[in-house]
Amino acid sequence: MNRRIVTWLGAPALGVGLLLGAAPAHAGTGVQVDGATVSGAASTTVNVTVEYSCDAGGFVRSATVVAEDRRSGALGTARLTPSCTGATVTAVVPVATLNGNGYVAGDPVSVRASLLDGDDTEVLGVISQLTVGNR
Repeated sequence: MNRRIVTWLGAPALGVGLLLGAAPAHAGTGVQVDGATVSGAASTTVNVTVEYSCDAGGFVRSATVVAEDRRSGALGTARLTPSCTGATVTAVVPVATLNGNGYVAGDPVSVRASLLDGDDTEVLGVISQLTVGNR
C-alpha cells in the first residue's frame, strides 16, 4: 500500500514541476545583439549595438559585451551598468581590443552579451555571429 501512495503522490508533483519549468526563469529579462561596426576600414574599437530589458529593482546589476574578430584575432570586452526600467533599452557599447589586433570591416565577429547579477553570475546571455560593418 505504501508503494501506491508514493506513486500516486509523485505524479502530481511531476506535473507541477513540468508546469513551473515551462515558464522562463526571468520572464521580464532579455538581451540581443543587433550589430557591430567600426569607423573606417579597421579599428582597435568595435561598436556593438545591444538591446536589453530588465526590471527595476531586479536581480540584474551589470552587463558585459565580449567581441572576437574571427579573422584578425582581435578580442575585447566592455562592461556597463544597465538601465533597468522594464523597457527595452538600446545601447551602443564600444569594445576595445585587449590584444592589439584590429577589428576589420567585413570580417566575421562573434559577440557575447551577458546580463549579470550582483555576484557576477550570468543571468542571461546570447552569442551572435555577425559581420563587422562600416559606419
